[in-house]
Amino acid sequence: ISKKQYPYLNIEELTLEEAIGIYYRDYWKKIKCDEICRVNPKVAIIVFDTHVNTGRGISILQFTLNQHPLLETKLKIDNIFGPKTLNALS
Repeated sequence: ISKKQYPYLNIEELTLEEAIGIYYRDYWKKIKCDEICRVNPKVAIIVFDTHVNTGRGISILQFTLNQHPLLETKLKIDNIFGPKTLNALS
């Protein structure tokens, strides 16, 4: 949680509960990690961590899924977790 992303936030006084809430609301829920978790919890954690650190967690997932030889239709790498990405992950 950086001052650049949250300029209005007093990071020095941020509680653990507040930090968890920010990560849950602004990262986990935003990139639909609940849906990923239903398919593969380990992948959900990796995508979440990657997204927190790079902002490109879903794009990297899409790129990775596109490498699978049995994937019939390549995914658009758009950093959006939609039904096509979910289907490819399943």
